[in-house]
Amino acid sequence: MPQQFRHRREGLNYDELRTLALKGNSGLRASSLRVDESKALIGSAFNFDKTELYLPITIKNNLAFNDKPLEVFGVQQNFLFPTVYFAGKGVNKANYHIESSNYELKKQILQQALASNYHELQYARQKEKTYSELNALYERFFLLCTTKV
Repeated sequence: MPQQFRHRREGLNYDELRTLALKGNSGLRASSLRVDESKALIGSAFNFDKTELYLPITIKNNLAFNDKPLEVFGVQQNFLFPTVYFAGKGVNKANYHIESSNYELKKQILQQALASNYHELQYARQKEKTYSELNALYERFFLLCTTKV
């Protein structure tokens, strides 16, 4: 029997089904993307504010030696205390570990449900095979009983 028809009659084995389920599950793919996102956000804890530039401002109360007001340029950038950045990085790492654990949990639940359903299907197939063999046995027994009379 050709290989392609054998799979259709017998079905896929557990490993092939598991591979298909892991690839095709949209919830698992979304969880994987959240893991990737949280991993990328770990380095974003060190996000500094933009530098602000002040254009010439005339301060009338601050006069130069020639009695003309000073024009002042300004540059400003705010920094937080370093422990704030490291704490943010720790929070991002914790979020990554949570998302990673959540992904692994969803993967395990999917595999467990798939294994349970696969074994239930195998049990039903074996039960069907047993009943069909019993049916054939009873049909032969009935045929033998009716022909001897």
